[in-house]
Amino acid sequence: KTDFTEFTPLDARGLERWVVSEVSERGGTIQGPDARMLIERVGGDQQFLSNELNKLLAYDAAITSQTIALLCDPVPQSTIFMMIESLFNGQLKQALTLYEDQRRQRVEPQAMMGMIAWQMHLVALAKAAGSKPAQDVAREAGVAPFALQKSQGLARRLSMAEIRQLFDYLTNADLRTKTESVDADRLMQAVLTKIAQTVAR
Repeated sequence: KTDFTEFTPLDARGLERWVVSEVSERGGTIQGPDARMLIERVGGDQQFLSNELNKLLAYDAAITSQTIALLCDPVPQSTIFMMIESLFNGQLKQALTLYEDQRRQRVEPQAMMGMIAWQMHLVALAKAAGSKPAQDVAREAGVAPFALQKSQGLARRLSMAEIRQLFDYLTNADLRTKTESVDADRLMQAVLTKIAQTVAR
């Protein structure tokens, strides 16, 4: 007989509890909302989060949203997700601002389009799963529970028909960047506008 232990990625709530627990064990304090802010800012990789906690605690044992904003740079994927989340909230102006911020970091439009397509894939999974627990769906689909759980809220804003329509629009835009001489920035801005307008209906 042997012992078997499975170390699966933590979901959003699990990560938040882990961050709060880790900070406490290291002699510091952090509130739940600030832990969520840190996760959304730098992503769900626990090793990277642990390094960021070391940095924050070295600065001040009381970790707040202010020290997180001061010391923790958003990782590109995290910032792209904030852009996508803004879109699905119908906040086009904020999404465009985040897009410009990504461009200043030299993230290419095609890379952001790929991230949006991946997020749409997660939204479609969450929509098709209905009320099924995110942990179960994520395990079956082979995706991170944290990402899928975030997508459940986005999925409630769209019908499956609208999701398919946006997939078609993204596919066409991606094809144009590869087969035509187009301004990729203007095309991406059109993509962002299309998503925001669809959500706002």
